[in-house]
Amino acid sequence: MFLLNGKPLALDVPFETPNGTQYPANWLRLASPEDRKDIGITEVPDPPSPWKSTGLLVEYCAYTAHCNSLEIPDSSNILSRPAH
Repeated sequence: MFLLNGKPLALDVPFETPNGTQYPANWLRLASPEDRKDIGITEVPDPPSPWKSTGLLVEYCAYTAHCNSLEIPDSSNILSRPAH
């Protein structure tokens, strides 16, 4: 995840720095680590996904049958009711 002044920057979305400089949507993908550092952007690990950490994705897939295949690391996350 990229941060600018402590605020997350989304990939493929244009952004503006506090001094008013505007950057196009693809800039984060194309910029080198040095380019990002030069304007004050830091990269930090992504926070844990609530979908993965709570098993909600597994439950959603099991309930809606929208997932064709799914690796299930912990079978206790599977819903007991059948998919519709």
